[in-house]
Amino acid sequence: MLRNYMGIINLEESEKDIRSLTNFRPIGTIPVAGRYRVIDFALSNLVNAGLRHVSVFCKKETRSLSDHLGAGRPWDLDRKNDGLFVFQHNLLGGDSSLDAKLFANNMEFINRSNCEYAIVTSSYMIANVDFDAAAKAYEESGADIFVIYKNIDDADKNFLNCDLLKMDDNKKIVNVVKNIGVDKNASVCAEMFILKTKTLQELMYKAINNGIRKGFNNIVYDSLNTYNIQGYEFKGYMQCINSIESYYRMNMDMLNIEKVGELFNKYNPIYTKTKDVPPTVYCENSQVQNSIVADGTIVKGKVLNSVVSRNVRIGENVELEGCVILQNAVIKDGTKLKNVIVDKGVTVDENTIVQGPKEYPIVLEKKR
Repeated sequence: MLRNYMGIINLEESEKDIRSLTNFRPIGTIPVAGRYRVIDFALSNLVNAGLRHVSVFCKKETRSLSDHLGAGRPWDLDRKNDGLFVFQHNLLGGDSSLDAKLFANNMEFINRSNCEYAIVTSSYMIANVDFDAAAKAYEESGADIFVIYKNIDDADKNFLNCDLLKMDDNKKIVNVVKNIGVDKNASVCAEMFILKTKTLQELMYKAINNGIRKGFNNIVYDSLNTYNIQGYEFKGYMQCINSIESYYRMNMDMLNIEKVGELFNKYNPIYTKTKDVPPTVYCENSQVQNSIVADGTIVKGKVLNSVVSRNVRIGENVELEGCVILQNAVIKDGTKLKNVIVDKGVTVDENTIVQGPKEYPIVLEKKR
């Protein structure tokens, strides 16, 4: 168990291709798989490895983040000593790469930590990572920084705009490029970094002193010739929630029992904020096939190959196929939706018919 490690979850993530779901929330609090939020996976990975000193850096104040995290009780981080720390800053402006500013504002917090090592991770890489094993491999390797990655064979369609690592035979990273969908086989960066706290301080002070306004990832990549930075392969299920298409794909993956088994297991459980809601009600004429339906939902219509969150109302003669319905949505009688994402609290009027292509699902957005 990693008692000498601090965790930092950095929510400065690219939202340009998922704006319709982030108008009211950061990517970290978008609901996924019926009952979880994106950030639950990063938090659970850190806690499962034994970390009890975890901070969340967010560039803006959001009610959804504060409401979901609270004092950190679902992750056993509501503690008198250490625990969960949330830093929200109104760092808005034209520059979307404000990691250096975020870290600069919180360097005192990092400096006062008694932890020798740090794990810095994004939230939007959905995976169940054994940080305990990765940290032990890091300490034995002699590397300055470990960067976790996954080998994929569908880079031409998946993980677009993510960072791809180029490594030599010793797993030392020699170059980093953006995935523009040219090659199929690639090593995609999971945006999870293991390093000494001293090294983290050196990187950030150098960036601050030089006036660098870059993302944390790029600050690390700029140091490839200065530090021994090695890759560490992760072999389980992973998906990046950086676009509407990838968000939809991840939810549809949760209908595949093999992929669910890779992401959820009894040895490294995924924790989330619990809700006191009654069980789902399936009415007399309802039909449900190959779908996830969360608690508190009332189903009167037909649900096929879909993911339905908590407290959803599905009316009579409704047909849902390949849909992702977020909590508190109301789907009124006679509605037919196919390949559609319905945001939280949206009401779809009676007899509405909406069908989107499977590759590019339609989003019914939450109104202001």
